[in-house]
Formats: sequence, structure tokens, C-alpha cells
Amino acid sequence: SAALRVEMPLAALLDEMAVAIGWDRQRKTMVTRTLTEWMSKPRISRTEWELADKRILAMECRPLPDGGAVVTFDDVTVERRTQSQVAFMAFHDPLTGLANRRALKTRMEEGFDAANRFKLLLIDLDRFKAVNDTFGHGVGDRLLVEVSKRVRAVAGETGFVARIGGDELAVLVYGDNVVAMAAANEIVAAIGRPFELQGHHLSIGCSIGLCCTDDAEDVDSLMQRADLALYEAKRQGRGRVFCYVPGMLEKVAERTLLEYDLRTAVEKEQLVLHYQPVFDLQTQRLVAFEALIRWNHPTRGMVSPADFIPLAEEAGSILGIGQWVLETACRQAAHWGPDIKIAVNVSPVQFRSPTLLVGITKALADAGLPAHRLEIELTETAIVEDGPQIARVLESLRNCGVTVAMDDFGTGYSSLAHFRDLPVDRIKIDRSFVDSAATDIHSMAVLKAITRLGQDVGISTLAEGVETEVQLGMLRAIGCDAAQGYHLGRPMLGADADNLVHQAS
Repeated sequence: SAALRVEMPLAALLDEMAVAIGWDRQRKTMVTRTLTEWMSKPRISRTEWELADKRILAMECRPLPDGGAVVTFDDVTVERRTQSQVAFMAFHDPLTGLANRRALKTRMEEGFDAANRFKLLLIDLDRFKAVNDTFGHGVGDRLLVEVSKRVRAVAGETGFVARIGGDELAVLVYGDNVVAMAAANEIVAAIGRPFELQGHHLSIGCSIGLCCTDDAEDVDSLMQRADLALYEAKRQGRGRVFCYVPGMLEKVAERTLLEYDLRTAVEKEQLVLHYQPVFDLQTQRLVAFEALIRWNHPTRGMVSPADFIPLAEEAGSILGIGQWVLETACRQAAHWGPDIKIAVNVSPVQFRSPTLLVGITKALADAGLPAHRLEIELTETAIVEDGPQIARVLESLRNCGVTVAMDDFGTGYSSLAHFRDLPVDRIKIDRSFVDSAATDIHSMAVLKAITRLGQDVGISTLAEGVETEVQLGMLRAIGCDAAQGYHLGRPMLGADADNLVHQAS
């Protein structure tokens, strides 16, 4: 740098500077007043000004003992811009420009300190990973930017929006519960609308967990409880909003303990299979058993599969449990005659695992059971939702000789196309149609239509939940192929199933 010594009156110096820099009269008067005041003080004074062309000047006034002063002007534009960018990046997400987790925490702490009530919305994008995996991270990043715009538009000027993770956003809403729920539902609708990006038509969704400052003591507990609500929203299905309610922490603790116990249930031999018989309705012969899992918990007693199977799917322990069921059921079926099949329910999580076919092959080989005597059951909803991927697995199973049944038929979203495209050997009619068919003409019409559909496309039908002789006669009359239910036989232990097979032979 270079210094220029100028010995001239302050007013004359400022006149020349005003012309060179482009100061107007008001700015020149302000600078003159400031310098005159500083020169009368013994200490060094400093300030900065932003010029009309956006440059930033740093001015220092160093008074001299004998009068006058040394005044320096430095162009600090680049330095200040860099500092401003660093400060911005410390509290903002570089991709979307939204506030980051650090900024969110600061804003929430300020709200708690000021006793300012607000609602925290945690947003998790559904199916975002599939977009990244299919179209690449470039499209995924662009999608995040567009999602952020939509969320910011819903939040408006008063809402505070942050990106706190890869596909996670947070919104602070200032208002009552009605306002917060309305905002959350509007966000779900906004993100649910299709996105057009780089020639791709993308559809995703989101789940939202909501918690109010009234239900938390501090920022950490607020985040924890909103996260619990988000977990519950995702557990209930996609595109849901769930608001935290007192007592959720205790329920989560209970689920955690149950999950821990479930991880060791197989090795501790707490799981047991029961077998429910299936009869051919025309010949009245025993033709199969369905394997039904039960958990005999040491302190809770019998735990319903409806309680622990979803938990196993979420925790990842379903793969080990499912393989145990396959191996145990195949070993039991090997005791029976050559015409008795064993049906095993398989979780959608297992179907998505690359080890399923290997596991089924191993179970058959270890038990010495021919593949045609094993029937794999999968729910209608799972088949429809994972269509193409499931179809490939089902085709592989059938190529091995294993038969496939669509469980709970009529409760999901099937169409005729699924029977044309999916390799299914049997449809199991949901018990709800059997229950009401004798008294409701609409249920009876559906029951007849399903049976006729199976006959037309060459797929056998099996009715579940038969509990009366009237229901049994009705199913036989309309041409249903097989049935199971308490009227025909309750689920039983393996030894009792062996005895039933012996009696029927």
C-alpha cells in the first residue's frame, strides 16, 4: 500500500473526496461532522461506509498532538463480502439457501427465552432415495431446491424454514394448533404435487411430525418429541401428519423394550408355529396347513403377531424370524403325506431382500421337502405397491416349483391387470366378505365375482374365516375351491397337525 501526505483544510479535502467518490450533499455533511468530532478527541476513531457502487470503505482518524489528523481510507469490499458469506454459510444450507440446523436451534432457543409459543414441524420426504438412486444426485439436488421453494411459499413471511438433514426440513409456525395443522396439511399437499425436472415427471410425498412448545421443556425435548411424532406419522403410512401427544415417550419406551426382547426370541425358543388346516370344499379332504407364528413372551404371555410383526419389520429382525418360520414349517411339513402342502406368510420386507430365494431353497433342501409342497403367501397390498419387483421374485419362485398365493384378496387395490401380469396360483378371499355374505347382498355379490374371476383366469380360490356350516355350504355352492376357519379347524401345534394328517389318511 502507499500513503499520500495531504496538507490542506479538512473542508477542501472533503470537497475533493465528495466529487471523486460521488457523495451527495447529505453524505458529505455527515462525514464532515464525524471527522470534525473525531479530530477533537485524543483517541483513534474508525468507521465504515458503503458507497453507491456497493464498495465498502474503512476510514480511520488518528488525531495529531499539535492539531490536525491522519485520516486513512481503505477499500475493504472483498474482505467484508467474504466475511459476510462465511457468516451466511454458518447458518444456512448451501444447496437450498434455507436456514440450517444451527440456525434453527438458535431461533428456537430465542423463542423459549422470550416465552414465545410456536409449533415445530419436522418434515421427512417419502421416496426421495428412489429418486436419487434412479435419476442421480443432480436431479435429487434440484428436487430438494424445488421442494424448499414450495415449503417456503406455504410458510410465508412469518414462518421459519430450515433444512436439517439430507431429505429433512423443519418449519417453525407461530400460531395456534389449527394454524399449525393447516400449514402441515398444506405442505403435504404441496409436496405431493408432481415435479417436472430435466424432462422427468417425479412424484414424491412427505410425512410430518408436529410438536408445540407447551409440550416441551427446552429445544432438545421439543426436537425429540417432534421426531417421535414424525416416526409415528411414517409408521402409519405415507403422506401423514401426526401431532405429539403426552404419553408417547412411554409408548416408545415400551416398544423399545419389546423390540429388544424380540431380537432374542428365536434363540431363546420363545417363538412357536401353529398350523391351521385347509380343506378342499368339493372333496372335503385335508389339503394343506397354514403356518401361523406366535410369540410366547416370558412375562407378557402370548403376544399377538399384529403387535410384533410390524415391529420386526421396522427393526430389521423380520429377516431372521422369517427364515426361522420357513425352516420350521418345512421341517414340520416333511412329516406329512405327499399331497399336503404348507403355506407360509412372507413379509414384504423379506420379498425385498436379495437373500429370500436362497433362504427358501435352503429351507426346502434342509427339510427334504419338494418345492411344489410349499406355498408362499403375500398380501394383496404388498403385491400391488411393489408390482414389478415383486413380479420378478414371484416368477423365480414358480420356476423353482413353489406356488404363490395372494392373501387378504379384496382389501387392497387389485385390478384384472394384476392377474394378467403377476404369477399367482391362488387368491385367498378375505374373511370380511365371508362374514357378511350370508346377510349382505353386496358382500355376496363380491364373493361370487371373486370366485368367478378365479375360475375364468385359472386361479384357485380359498376363503378365510369360515366359522359356520351356513358359510361353508354357501362357499361350496358358488364354486369356491378351498376354505379354512374355526369351523373347519383351529390353529394347532405341530404334533396335533401330525395327528390330524394321520387321521385323514
